[in-house]
Amino acid sequence: MEDHGGSSLALAYGIRYPEFVKGLILRGVFLSRENELDWFLKDVDQFFPENHELLLNHKDNLNKDNLVKEYTDLVFGSNFDIAKKAAVAWNQFEGSILKLLPSINNNDNDNDNEEINYEFELARAKVQLHYINNFCFIDGTEILDKVKILKDVPIEIVQGRYDMVCPPKTAYELKKQLPNCKLTIIADAGHSASEDGTLSSLISATEKFKSIS
Repeated sequence: MEDHGGSSLALAYGIRYPEFVKGLILRGVFLSRENELDWFLKDVDQFFPENHELLLNHKDNLNKDNLVKEYTDLVFGSNFDIAKKAAVAWNQFEGSILKLLPSINNNDNDNDNEEINYEFELARAKVQLHYINNFCFIDGTEILDKVKILKDVPIEIVQGRYDMVCPPKTAYELKKQLPNCKLTIIADAGHSASEDGTLSSLISATEKFKSIS
């Protein structure tokens, strides 16, 4: 069961080694094509302008076009203090757009008092930026072209209608290539697996897959 970049890798593996795939449960399908990356890194500001502005305001002269390069330089730089702050800013941006209804923090200062695991934040940001810089090491267009090889494999896709990280269109494109797969679009969910409708559908799919041998 995979989501986001994991869904990309699961599909790439399935196409390369279909004989070893008995079924796939995918959430938040993402094929790392340029239009998908542009949405996440640039165009999502149509819905989260203030969150995206915070990301751009982390340092001077940041803009949509140099966002990835600048954050890559910061996060992979030798100055740990600068790198850790950039990593937190990067991760907090993604975290702020994951859910349809983000948790309401009654005290904006509460997070300031929480202990931050900077090593974890830095590792997470480094991995994501490394993958983004390399289009997740896959060819999303090629995956869509070749995915029909999995047409007889049980596949369930769980997709939040308001997923701001992985918009539903990619899941829909995959469904069109695999008419026998099941696409469940959760009407009241974003990207997070913890949202009620998404979690329920993932559990239901997993229960059905127990019988696959």
